[in-house]
Amino acid sequence: MKFNFKALIENLKNDDNKRAFLNEYEKIVGKITTLQKELWYKKYVRKIRDYIIIPLLSADHTEEYEQKTDWFLLVQLIFSSFSSEAEYIIEETEHDIRIILKIHVKSNSESVTKTFHELWPFQIDRLFDIYINEQMNLQKLMYDHKREKKSIKNKRKECIKHIQLQWAKVHLALLKYPQYVYDYTKITELVTHLEYTKKVLFSKN
Repeated sequence: MKFNFKALIENLKNDDNKRAFLNEYEKIVGKITTLQKELWYKKYVRKIRDYIIIPLLSADHTEEYEQKTDWFLLVQLIFSSFSSEAEYIIEETEHDIRIILKIHVKSNSESVTKTFHELWPFQIDRLFDIYINEQMNLQKLMYDHKREKKSIKNKRKECIKHIQLQWAKVHLALLKYPQYVYDYTKITELVTHLEYTKKVLFSKN
């Protein structure tokens, strides 16, 4: 079962506090049909998908829940968010590697870090709502305030560069493990293009 974008929009329409925003959004940005046709998805979030790596999932999640959750889309939304910053943490053992996704959320002067595989199903469902609402608000803001358009575009470019670096960091680590599939040429080209050395990619946090 994939994420139900249509159901989310219906919930917004039925919410007295959000209905006005949705009406304004459709008036300014365009009528909402499918997720794939949304401007913020086509022009931004979609560009991140080539660099998505599904991290470690929780052992507490049922197999049925894991199969029903659109993890690929969720990780895209996490990395495309302006309100949080995500990073892959690599845990290496003698014979294997674990990829863990950390999500850093800043609120005023406080910062909270969440580990992806420790999130409960209800928290994951809530993240879809939060991140999609964020993208819709930003897309509307680009139409409402032309001065914000350039800064939003620049921030999007920064987010894309960030996920590219995270992708390269993980795949450089995977070079040690031939059992994993990787594209060495793509890694080399990406790292060279971004002018980051292996030392920088593996610098301590």
